Amino acid sequence: MRYVQFHGDLSLVSDRLRVFRNAPEPFDGIAEIWYESHEALETLGRNSEAKKASRELLENRNGS
Repeated sequence: MRYVQFHGDLSLVSDRLRVFRNAPEPFDGIAEIWYESHEALETLGRNSEAKKASRELLENRNGS
């Protein structure tokens, strides 16, 4: 599994583009989660380490 975070540029240019495109309010970043295979994703709920990692990601997202 690979976890990638990208924190957006909230500069004046980004804000102007958002207004021009009528896009939603800005956010501070996005995350990507990569799995080795489709099977790894399908069996995620049966893996105790994966469950723990998922909880940690959710807590991090919610600021806990």
